[in-house]
Order: sequence, then structure tokens, then C-alpha cells
Amino acid sequence: PYTTLFRSLCIGIYLISTTVLIAKDGVTFIEYAKNLETAPVKTMQDEQQHPGYPLLILTAHRIAETAFAGLSLGSWIYSAQFVALIFRLLAVVVLYFVGREIAGGKFSFLAVLILVLLPGPAKLGSDALSDWPYIFFLAAGFLLLMRGAIDGKWWLFGFAGLAGGMGYLIRPECAQVIVYGGLWLGLNLFRPKRMSRARTTIALALLLVGFCVSAGPYMKLKGALFPKKDVGRFVSGLKHSETYDYESQKYACLNTEYAAGFVPSDITGALGELSKNIGETLMWFFLPALLIGAYSYF
Repeated sequence: PYTTLFRSLCIGIYLISTTVLIAKDGVTFIEYAKNLETAPVKTMQDEQQHPGYPLLILTAHRIAETAFAGLSLGSWIYSAQFVALIFRLLAVVVLYFVGREIAGGKFSFLAVLILVLLPGPAKLGSDALSDWPYIFFLAAGFLLLMRGAIDGKWWLFGFAGLAGGMGYLIRPECAQVIVYGGLWLGLNLFRPKRMSRARTTIALALLLVGFCVSAGPYMKLKGALFPKKDVGRFVSGLKHSETYDYESQKYACLNTEYAAGFVPSDITGALGELSKNIGETLMWFFLPALLIGAYSYF
């Protein structure tokens, strides 16, 4: 594992040193980080992207400013790239332990070695992109869920919620951690195996509280559960007045004109659309593994 990490580090440094242009999204993240330094609340309100990765870039840049005087504009780019590289190394470690739980140490090591040598993941780990920071928090949350479920340690679910919330601040797909943990704990309430029902209830509460502590303030600020996908919108006092006054008037008119035609089928259609949006946000391709795991569990 240490050799694999060293290889990953060397490949990342080489790619960073030879990168001529960063991705277009990387420019957006860097501009976001710069604006966070001067007007954090307004920037998070106005920007569509989540603030986690720009906050990491800003932190790395401030550390670099402390260590080196007279930083140039290129220092923002290097800060973003090295954040991606550091989280790639951390994610490789966490993914190794996840794989070891599932397939054993030998196969997990081979899988991680292949992952390190593949050109696509290596490029993402040297560009100014949020993929590897997001993968780290997702994998860390998933590993904590696995250990909590296997060992019956209810308190680990609280840390899993925290990891999921911090990952959500980078990309909304990290809310998968809450979905998987909630499903397992819900099943365990009906058929206790590793934990009693009382500890399962506490674990579920800790999972939700941990997630809300990390992600709740941003949700409240944006006025939606998944603001980037416009899913689960609720009322917020921090919205732009003109846009949302217009939206309120529009919905008021709709409610006035079509109240008589509001039938259960409308509710069903709305719930179906909501489920579709949430499923696309959380990525449906994890569903087969979830069903196989549920079958093995029962």
C-alpha cells in the first residue's frame, strides 16, 4: 500500500508540473474561492456550485501564503491541483480499506493499484476538480457505515453522517451516505442483528444529526435540500427578492386557477418526479449493489 501511495504521489506531481491548461470547471472553482475570501455569504447565495471544494482551495492558498511570500496568480491553480492530489491519496487509502472489507486485502490492493495507474483517475487527481475530494468523503462515510454495521458500534454512524455532510458540501451525491445508512438502520429496527432496537434508534438519530450539522447551514442558506438540482426547495429569507417575488406570484396564480383540478394523480406525478430527480442526484447505478446486499442480508 505504501508503494502504491508513493506511485500515486509521483504520478500526480508529474501531471501537475506538466499541465498546461486546467479544466473549465477548475477556473470556476478558483473564482469561487477568490470570492469566498471577500464575500462568503453572498458568494454561496449566488453560485450554483457547492462551496466545499472552493473552501478547500481557499484554505490551501492561505497556507501557501503563510509559507511563501509574494505568491502569484498561478498559486491559486497550484493550490487547487494539490488539494485534488492530496485527497486522491487519502481516497486511495480509504478505498483500500473498503475493498478489504468486501474482497480481502489481496484483491483490494490489486484494485487500488489498477485505480492508481489508470490515466483517467490520475488526470482528475492533478486537475483543479472536485472529484477526488468528493470520493474521499463518500468512501469514508461508507467505510464508517460498514464498520458500524459489522461491529455494532452505533456511535460510528454519527461520524458517517458528518462525513456525508462534509462531502455534500462538495457535491450533493454524497447524501448517498444518509440513504444507505438509513436503509440499513431501518431494516435493523424490524429485524435486529448487530444492534438492539434502542441502539439502532440512537444510531439513526446520530446519522441524521451528523449530516445536518455539516450540511444544514448551507441548505438553509440556499433554501433547498439539493439546490444545485433544484430538488426539495423550501422557503428561505435569504433569496433575491425580485426573482422569488415573481415566482411567488406565479405559483399563487396557478393555485388560484387550478385549485379545483388538484387531484391525487397530481400528487402521484409530483412524487414520481421528485423521486426521479433524487435518484439522478444520488446516482441510480448504486442500486444493484444495494439490492444484492439486501438479498445477502436476509
